[in-house]
Amino acid sequence: MSRPRRLPLLPILIFVLAAAAAASEPRVSPAASARPDAAPLAGVATWVAPPLDGARALAEDELRRVLGLPPHFAVAAPVRLAPERDGSWERLADGSRLWRLRLASPGARSLNLGFSRFRLPEGARLLLFSPDLARLAGPFTAADGDGHGELWTPAVPGDELVVELLLPPGAGEAELEIAAVNRGYRDLGGAVDKSGSCNVDVACPVADPWAEQARAVAMLTLRGVRLCTGFLVDNTARDGRPLLLTAAHCGIDESDAPSLVAYWRFESPVCREPGSAASGGAGGGSLALFNSGSTWLASDAPSDFTLLELDDPVPAAAEGFLAGWNRADAAPGSALTIHHPDGDEKRISFENDPLSVTSYLANTGPGDGTHLRVADWDLGTTEPGSSGAPLFDPAGRVIGQLHGGYAACGNDLADWYGRLAVAWSGGGAPESRLSDWLDPLGTGAVAIDGRDVNATQGEPPAAPTNLGATALSATQVALAWTDNADDESGFRVEARIEGGDYALAGVVGANVTSAVVGGLAAGTPHAFRVAAFNAEGTSRYSNVAFATTLPALGPCLRDAATACLLGGRFEVRVGWSTLVGSGVARVMAFGGERAESDQSAFFYFFDDQPENFEMGVKVLDGCPINGRFWIFVSGLTNQGFEVAVRDSATGAIRRYANPQGTYPQTVGDTDALPCP
Repeated sequence: MSRPRRLPLLPILIFVLAAAAAASEPRVSPAASARPDAAPLAGVATWVAPPLDGARALAEDELRRVLGLPPHFAVAAPVRLAPERDGSWERLADGSRLWRLRLASPGARSLNLGFSRFRLPEGARLLLFSPDLARLAGPFTAADGDGHGELWTPAVPGDELVVELLLPPGAGEAELEIAAVNRGYRDLGGAVDKSGSCNVDVACPVADPWAEQARAVAMLTLRGVRLCTGFLVDNTARDGRPLLLTAAHCGIDESDAPSLVAYWRFESPVCREPGSAASGGAGGGSLALFNSGSTWLASDAPSDFTLLELDDPVPAAAEGFLAGWNRADAAPGSALTIHHPDGDEKRISFENDPLSVTSYLANTGPGDGTHLRVADWDLGTTEPGSSGAPLFDPAGRVIGQLHGGYAACGNDLADWYGRLAVAWSGGGAPESRLSDWLDPLGTGAVAIDGRDVNATQGEPPAAPTNLGATALSATQVALAWTDNADDESGFRVEARIEGGDYALAGVVGANVTSAVVGGLAAGTPHAFRVAAFNAEGTSRYSNVAFATTLPALGPCLRDAATACLLGGRFEVRVGWSTLVGSGVARVMAFGGERAESDQSAFFYFFDDQPENFEMGVKVLDGCPINGRFWIFVSGLTNQGFEVAVRDSATGAIRRYANPQGTYPQTVGDTDALPCP
């Protein structure tokens, strides 16, 4: 049955929920979803959700339509469920430990979960499945854990769900907590509460020329309850980054981005005749291919865009397509859009007449010029849930994303799309414009064609080597490396500090062998790495280079990582790096007393080895002898390290570095720093 039409006299903002990122391969079949040697499910503890009032939820959706709010498909039940206090544990014959919890919400059409804590040890796996093993999501593994520590799962049809955690023999403990059980009151791909029958399936012949563009588009959910549309988009670096573009009016920010789930190839396998009863019924689409989790990159309200990056690659089976784009300041003579109306299977709509440049919801232009107006759809339509859908020009390049409008089955009313031409410069900063992300090399390109995510026409470039790093100031580090490729498009520069993950610090062009990284924390050890890329992929990373930014001027302040010598005049800090990580050394303590005198201090590197002496540093006053302060360094490790000694009276700094993997030479620098 078709959904009620939107009221023709009220602007309906088709809100977005951008979603993104997790599984890199298709999930397993139900046959692998449960251990045959486990105890019967009947003995597993069950959590029962509060009653679900589906009729009330549907009525609230109608109010959302009138108010221009995004459609929902589920109602959240806030919970705090964790293996240490809920569910049932058992030990299997092979020594594995199995935890299971049954979740029930009578009458729900689907269930999905939001984990506020998600960390699995290597070898562990988490599955969600229906008690009859007919429907499954997972397995989720340690690789699905990301820096934000959350996991949001896809919807599993049915009103009961089993959560199963398997820890193999010898595995460490898992950190899990379910914060939300989201109970579906509307179908995703089911037989009722469907979008209008005038919609056109992407399986129909009229959509064949746009099959590649269709593979860029995903149905999105946010926090397990709301719906919209988003799409993959390419950048001039051609580095394969899974960038996802959608609309801004759903308010996605850094805190919401981890909850985004993108469903790929959710479409009818056959063409249902537009206008027929079949087109208004169940589409038979699959929700099996998905990504979970994303990072917010940029957003701007006037042109209504939000850009995200998926946490993980798109599943290979999804055959994802990175859409090309056209930022030219012009309105095309025709256009098409691909979308998920009301959270249903993927559809396509066509406008055969010229578009116009206007303000949002304005019928004449140019106004503020932020939007492209589609006067009416000649074939198909859009509906709530379509928000964020790409608008393609006749060449199949993206020129905008759906903001909102009045279009619906049975009318000839308009829709408005935020313009890529305006979003390009947006609010004038990287976090409010697209240019930094879609043209990271600064090529000035006005348009590029799309390409397959899985395209592998050749080999990635050779990796750079001999990366070195030198601190220039409290916020800048200079890098230099050897370029070993002759076919790279550019280089990705990444940086990290203790306790964090590597993050993109910048991109430079081909044949460039140096860069200055700015915006760094003062007096902090940083690790850097560089990789070359071209259209075929990204190289291995270079060696890791380590540098500590210069401290801000000021007195020496003693803390766990800082020793203050010679009456507090000299500040000593040590940074370390290994093949797998880096950090700040700590001043050793024995029996509660710091291993530090007025002239020397001793340091350890690893938090779990506080009594493992790694190195010592001594500063002596040689001023009466040669007018210099003397510095001595002795290390007992082949890990990489850098010692920084700062004279708080003058700001002068002396550094001593040892490359990772080499045994250090004892330093006796009697010409280190000048005396007053």
